[in-house]
Amino acid sequence: MSLRRWMGYAGVLLSVLFLASSWIGAQAPQTTGAQSYNPAPRLRERTLLYVGVPMKKGNTDARIPAGIYVFDVNDGFAFVKRIPTFEYPAWEDPMITDQVIGVAGTPTGKFIMSTFKGVHAFDLFTEKWLWTKTYSGRMLDGRVVTNGTVDRFSVSPDGKIVYAPDGYATGNRWHVIDAETGTLITEVETPKTTGGHNTVWAPDGSRVFMAGVLSPYISVADPKTHKVVQTVGPFGGEDYPLNLPSQRNGGVRPYTTNGRGTLLFVNVNGLWGFEVGDVASGTVIHRVEVGTYSAGQPNCEGLPNHGIAMTPDEKELWLTDDINGSLRVFDSTVMPPKQKGTVLMPRHGNSNFVWPCWVTIGLDGKYVYPSTGDVIDAASKKVVASLKDDAGNYVRSEKMFEVQWSGGKIVRMSDQFGRGMVGMTKSTQ
Repeated sequence: MSLRRWMGYAGVLLSVLFLASSWIGAQAPQTTGAQSYNPAPRLRERTLLYVGVPMKKGNTDARIPAGIYVFDVNDGFAFVKRIPTFEYPAWEDPMITDQVIGVAGTPTGKFIMSTFKGVHAFDLFTEKWLWTKTYSGRMLDGRVVTNGTVDRFSVSPDGKIVYAPDGYATGNRWHVIDAETGTLITEVETPKTTGGHNTVWAPDGSRVFMAGVLSPYISVADPKTHKVVQTVGPFGGEDYPLNLPSQRNGGVRPYTTNGRGTLLFVNVNGLWGFEVGDVASGTVIHRVEVGTYSAGQPNCEGLPNHGIAMTPDEKELWLTDDINGSLRVFDSTVMPPKQKGTVLMPRHGNSNFVWPCWVTIGLDGKYVYPSTGDVIDAASKKVVASLKDDAGNYVRSEKMFEVQWSGGKIVRMSDQFGRGMVGMTKSTQ
């Protein structure tokens, strides 16, 4: 081989090696000292709707797996994922044995859920199970009055404390629980409120409202002392002895409050409509009746309406109509509130689950969520979406709330009860 030809081959080889080393250098991560550079993923702002399943058997027609179903509010309520909760043996039907009773989120990223089998906490960041706790039941006069089940609870605005009624619509005390660990802190006795069922924490943090289906009174606790400081009622226009064997007219059902906790808007056994309680005076100041009904007409819990929610701006109240399969909208800027519209729930195929047995409202009051799994645009009063899983099954539940995320951090979240928020900053929602 001549010298000239050898030098030509060598030049080509050097050129190839130079280009290869340049390409490899461009692809390899750059290092600073001993650490490689790993750019953080871009995290966009996102509002997600978290839904607890299963709920009551009579309100869902799909045997979808138990879990926390997640939907993207800003993407037409597209299904995001199912976060598994518990594994059940094949012979067990969790729709009967372990329904979701209540859900709530905390600013620290806890998803707290009560079911027939206990109180559970999940981490919203890692989506992993954290803890499960049960609380002892008790006897009264030789009979079991509570079995340790915790009913629909409420969480303090700072996310540190849980107030949960003892028993499923049976007890007359509330557990005070550390939200971080599930540890029982103390208990609040409610001698004038029996059949503990629902709990609403005033958004300003000043009061906790505790109601039972066997009592016409809502007990009010001071969360600083964990003591009952007053009662509001009697609702239903009637006072009656405690510990009745059945739910009678006047027993308090779902309810909500304004931001400062000065007014209560209450569903009552036997009333197609709602009553308004004044917390300062402890009295019922208004009774709003939609109409009369017969015993066989209601489709949820034996009530003509089992759900009421207030928009964050406190301009509207949304009331379930379990007789006509609709939501009634009231102007709450006047007292007593006046009806201003009706939204009929769609009937999906042959489904008979048109009856809204609960209603809550999302952040900023943009969307209204009945338990039918439909989504209503609050401004237009139109149904704009229906919640479906990845297989096309309708996802129906009374237990849901929104979480706004930004940069992988929780900005704020809504509540399962749909409370007024006037006077509250966005950070407290």
